Amino acid sequence: MVQSSRFASVALLFGVAACGGKSFDVEPDPTSGGSNQAGSGQGGSGHGGNGSAGSALGPLPGPVHLGYAGSISKGGGTGQGGGAGECGGFDDEPGSPVNVMIINKTTAPIYLGQDMVTCGVSPLFRVADAGGGALPAPTSCTTTCQQLRDVGPNACASICAFPSSVALQPGETLYTSWSGVFTVERQLPTQCANPDYGYGTTCRQTKQVQPGSFTFAAMAGRSVDCQATTGGTCGACSPGGNNAGGCTIPGSLIAGQMLTATTSVLLDYQYGVWGSPQPAPLPGGSGDTGAALPLLGVELIFTD
Repeated sequence: MVQSSRFASVALLFGVAACGGKSFDVEPDPTSGGSNQAGSGQGGSGHGGNGSAGSALGPLPGPVHLGYAGSISKGGGTGQGGGAGECGGFDDEPGSPVNVMIINKTTAPIYLGQDMVTCGVSPLFRVADAGGGALPAPTSCTTTCQQLRDVGPNACASICAFPSSVALQPGETLYTSWSGVFTVERQLPTQCANPDYGYGTTCRQTKQVQPGSFTFAAMAGRSVDCQATTGGTCGACSPGGNNAGGCTIPGSLIAGQMLTATTSVLLDYQYGVWGSPQPAPLPGGSGDTGAALPLLGVELIFTD
């Protein structure tokens, strides 16, 4: 079992590339969300890897909110139609970050990342609810309902990002996290949008997951390829900052033999998922929701 440790952010380097291709991401399911059904906390298994329900970890400082861009607020909006009531019901929810460890228990290096060039940056793992529905995360191009209501549509950059791969040596662990949020498509009431924007009322609301069973999955390659990005050999692998684990190879795609690791976990207060609208009391009946608890972390384990 991996010992308790604090997580740290993973530094990923990006450049500019031509758009195209398809990534490891699951196509977003706008109707999917967190499940409240009971689930098993036992580790699952997948081709080439397996997972564990988790190890005890310290509180997470500065978590990586993979795939997320934009500000989060629980309060009512300040723009046209903001505040309480019908328009305030479109506020983004803050989420409950979940510690994640990706562990290489194979006998050779593995590489986490994308297998094709895309215009976006794909997360290193994906999450599905108890029914298998994908949980689409906010991206840099997402216009949330709160943004549309308060400040207008989100501008999306007209450039594409170079993919990066994270190399893990045998026995090495990457410490990262999942934001604990997903998005659902909604229609902002006309009276809640500023008519000067003129961009319609379709938006995506950011919702936090509720306690329940979730499946985490990751894919890794045995090698990397930079022909589709730099057109040549891959550069040096730069160590991850803040003891995150692994090192990063900019402009690289994962290649060679592909391995997967999956695990199904019952996420609850032990993982920092309290539910809404308010956190549940701490075990023992103290009622003190402000005290720090050692949190469990989801383990995605790659094996030969």
